[in-house]
Amino acid sequence: MAEEFRIEGCHGTIAEQKDEAFYDDRSDASDDEEKGKIKFPARLYGREKELDSLKNLYAELLAGEVDDRDDKVLKSQIVFLSGYSGVGKSALIKEFVKQLRGSKNRPNKTNNNNNDSPIFYGAGKYSEQNSASSPFFAIIEVLKTLANELSEGKDSSDTATEQREKVRESIRQSDLIGPGKEGDLILRATFPVLTPLLDSCVVANEKGANEDLTVHPTMSAIKECTLQLLCAICRALDNPLIIFLDDLQWADEASMDMLNVLLTSSELKNLMFTCAYRSNEVDVEHSFCKLMDNVAKGDESVEKMELFSLSPTSITSFIADSVKKEEDTEMKELSSAVYQTTMGNIFFTKQALEELVRKNILFYDMMCFEWRWVVTKVELANNMSADVVESVLGKIRYLPEEIQELLSLMAYIPNALDVSTLKALMCRDGASYEERQVLDLLQQSSDEGMLLLVNPNWIFAHDRIRQASLKFASEKSGSEETLLHISSVLLAEGSDREWCQYVAVDILNSLPVEKTDCNELVKLNLKVSHLARNSGALGKENVLVHKGLERLKAAGMTWTKDYYELTRQLYDALLVSEYSSGAYDAARVAIDEVVQNAKTPDEKLIAHTHCVMCLMSETSEYGRGAEEGLEILSKYGFDIPQSPTKTVMAKEEMKYKLALRNRSISFLTTLPIQDDSLLALCQQINICAMYSGKLDVMKLLNWKIIQYVLKKGSISSNLAPILGLCALMYVKLDDVKRSNEFATAVQALNLRIRDDKKNYAMAGMCVCLAMCLLQNFRSLTDPFLQSYKDFKVSWSCACFSLSKIFKLTFHVSSNQAHGRGRDGSQRTQRLCSMLFRCRLRAWAYF
Repeated sequence: MAEEFRIEGCHGTIAEQKDEAFYDDRSDASDDEEKGKIKFPARLYGREKELDSLKNLYAELLAGEVDDRDDKVLKSQIVFLSGYSGVGKSALIKEFVKQLRGSKNRPNKTNNNNNDSPIFYGAGKYSEQNSASSPFFAIIEVLKTLANELSEGKDSSDTATEQREKVRESIRQSDLIGPGKEGDLILRATFPVLTPLLDSCVVANEKGANEDLTVHPTMSAIKECTLQLLCAICRALDNPLIIFLDDLQWADEASMDMLNVLLTSSELKNLMFTCAYRSNEVDVEHSFCKLMDNVAKGDESVEKMELFSLSPTSITSFIADSVKKEEDTEMKELSSAVYQTTMGNIFFTKQALEELVRKNILFYDMMCFEWRWVVTKVELANNMSADVVESVLGKIRYLPEEIQELLSLMAYIPNALDVSTLKALMCRDGASYEERQVLDLLQQSSDEGMLLLVNPNWIFAHDRIRQASLKFASEKSGSEETLLHISSVLLAEGSDREWCQYVAVDILNSLPVEKTDCNELVKLNLKVSHLARNSGALGKENVLVHKGLERLKAAGMTWTKDYYELTRQLYDALLVSEYSSGAYDAARVAIDEVVQNAKTPDEKLIAHTHCVMCLMSETSEYGRGAEEGLEILSKYGFDIPQSPTKTVMAKEEMKYKLALRNRSISFLTTLPIQDDSLLALCQQINICAMYSGKLDVMKLLNWKIIQYVLKKGSISSNLAPILGLCALMYVKLDDVKRSNEFATAVQALNLRIRDDKKNYAMAGMCVCLAMCLLQNFRSLTDPFLQSYKDFKVSWSCACFSLSKIFKLTFHVSSNQAHGRGRDGSQRTQRLCSMLFRCRLRAWAYF
């Protein structure tokens, strides 16, 4: 026995003395400073039943179903998980995935043998702030995790490598999102986090083949491409993919649209999709509640689970393990006091215990090497805050000032942040930090249970901690200067990260007018509104445009000399946004503002075009739309009578033929292509004239259009759908030769305008419909479906357009059937039946 461990006394030498840590197994600490900090166990308490339910659902998903031929059919599983904040929804899913990954005793999707194929898992979480920030916030987090895991990942086993290669091959084989395809470019443009996965799918000799292609993603394109990406991934995996989205009560509009597609798709198989939300914050009118109702209709693969607070027994076990004591009478007195305050909410329970420690009510006795309390049950209850945010706020006030500053800065930003961005945020008011110092502060915050590391970014451990940090920050002086500093850092970082621009503009919009540069802020609102529209977040676009106009109005700058162009751009964006969201009255207000204040006819064209579109969309007043459209066109030199006489028609036809000089309509397709808003207006008037049966007006208008483009020497992509409508018009007039001539011209022009998917798809659809009515329907099935695919993938207004074309085709084809007997009638029935099926399928996407 070593001399230094012997104690000599009057009764002689006693036993060898161990190191203090040997006796201090309750503190789990290596020095005295840490001994007073309570350590919570990592295990999950009181959720055995819910875990078993999730495991059973996953096992059923793995087993699949057997069809009539005894073949295995894969399916998907949707779980809606509800519960109050802090009840442990995310902890339950994490434990579920952890146990699945740790178990090797599970069947393979293709056989019943045990398999060691990895289980891939992606999770994302919304916050109250990011619902007003960048669209698809939590979905982007899911895609980022999957992209990293499927392109590289920590698991380097042979089975994991094999699974990744299967996923890459599945993506390569996709006609839509394969390397170099348009869907690939759309995914890269919308979700840059997918770049590692998409790059890994590119074969070396294919790189750079499509660098010159550009895309302008629309919401429908984004939804379809995301769906096909997940389908490709799930198809290739041996084990069902697990996706978890948390706090969906705060999901943005674009995410809701995306989820409506993903959760109702019959194509998506081999997937377990879990959606968690706070049941006390979602009522029957909430958009997520409506989404759940839509998904659950007649679908047996939807499971609803509700998590309640933990029982007193579970809370007692948790507290006993936390303080390393037996569940005796004294222990139950403590747990009873905590339970009465927290009602079994596990997050609140942790905060309550930490609050007792901070107040030295619950303390670690250095002499006895154990946690103790020496107050009554009533005193225990009186020393715990009834509000969990207040409890966390009390904890923040005890932290070092540098950590308080770090948490305050992070509280204003809903996104996960990396160390470099946090360093830039911390360096202000003369303070200077190295990344190592910032990393030390982050680690200390993590040790205090305030932050979590999700490599390589840092996030708050719970949204209640963010709320408390935000409340603490708002109590400090100079909060407006802090917000200005945060916005400047984010804008500097935002060149390659769109979310930085979303957060920065929201922060600046919250500041008083005198604190911001009006001109720069209005421009930023307009810029970010375009980003929002391209991402399909029409609601966010509308909010930003309104914010920009509010700033201009508050400064008294609308339509002034220096701000004229900026005001006009804002009102143009506003009327388009209001129209797209179906707010036709608000769109008309914006239209009137532009018509009254814009200086030139060309600057009023967008407003005039949407005036006609509002008449069509809201009340289907096609006749009135045609009349008002012709009145508008008269201001641009198109004098077209409402009821043209035969003399006028003959005169204009002669001018039209002279302008063509015996050339075919296809000659127009050789002219240079330039933007021309006047042709967009003419396109809408053409539609109104067709629907209202004003074929003479339509014919006269198109003669004028052709003269106009020949005189100008250029065309726009809007000419393609105009010519397509002409092809349909001549079908109705029983002029087969001219209908074929215009259809041929459209097909030639469409080869040049593929980038303008809106006009490309509509023109192609019109031609296919016309040709179906005039020729063998079966021979044109493929081009018709190709046009439909272009609608589905590339145009956010496709559902509306398909509805209009369906109505138009029914109108034209019914007219044809009357004069063509049984053959025409049967052709009409086949065509309308096909259109109706396509229309129904389109509604699933738009």
